Amino acid sequence: MQEMIQEALDVNHDESMTTAKVEFCPGCSSSHFQPDGPAGSSFKVRVGNESFGQPSYEAMRCKECGLVFKSQVLNASSLDRYYRVVDFSKWEIEGLFPNERLVLGHLKNAKSGSLVLDIGCSSGRLLSRVTDKLECYGIEINPASAEKAAAKGITMVEPGSLSMSNFTEKFSVVVLVDVFEHLGNPKGLLSEAANSLSRDGELIICTGDADSTPMVRNLANSWYFRNVEHLVMMTRRYADYLADALGLDLVSYEPCSHYDTPFPDRMRQTLQRFAYCQFSNKTFLSRTVLRFIPYLRRAKNWTELPAYTCGQDHVIVRFRKQ
Repeated sequence: MQEMIQEALDVNHDESMTTAKVEFCPGCSSSHFQPDGPAGSSFKVRVGNESFGQPSYEAMRCKECGLVFKSQVLNASSLDRYYRVVDFSKWEIEGLFPNERLVLGHLKNAKSGSLVLDIGCSSGRLLSRVTDKLECYGIEINPASAEKAAAKGITMVEPGSLSMSNFTEKFSVVVLVDVFEHLGNPKGLLSEAANSLSRDGELIICTGDADSTPMVRNLANSWYFRNVEHLVMMTRRYADYLADALGLDLVSYEPCSHYDTPFPDRMRQTLQRFAYCQFSNKTFLSRTVLRFIPYLRRAKNWTELPAYTCGQDHVIVRFRKQ
């Protein structure tokens, strides 16, 4: 049976059959949205023996709720296939990312013995640091990562069981770290998460911030949307919308960085981004000065916006149950 599954995964699928146009806002189902900035070019990602193609797309900003989302994405079956074959270790590091350290600080403030749920807990490297103080639960779709989390003292909850019809625990804190951006229907899962909170319980979301300075000028071509599995981006307006829709109080909207970036890398990314923008916009500087500087003039031939991962392009959003 495993061989048959692998053979199915190895088939080169027609790209037109693996993607879908987003007709309605994933955050509120509205049809009132508009492009935000330049369009993003198509690209492909190779995972094992399979290729996943992202067609050209635009970053759409919903006029009703403020969510930012891709106009073209992999369809549900293709995303499911992608997550089944992708190596989840690419999201793992030995320690914690800066945004995770901030979330951990909030978890450590929880009352001893509190029930905490991490949706998309990966190998449990976040919750494993508070199992001595808190009662920790996790949801993880990758079996290997879920097994590692369980070995660290985290009680694993089956994906889909948050529908409260078959899970009765009430949590003091529910966290989603680097998960929101993968959701094709964020409001649906977040509604279940909000319903699972105890009185005064907190819902904490850490994800990319479409309103941040590094992102806002060219959302579609930002490093964030150049990930085939990233479908949506948070905005302050969508956080306000969620608070009203879920019956929660918006406690804080805290900008942060995702990566620890050494100073030399920050300088390199900043210079590359500056040079690319000058040449792509055909500015006076690009025509007169930059074309004579060996390192920077290379940007004249670049076709994609260089990755800029050193800015405060993430946000930690905290909600509290009223």
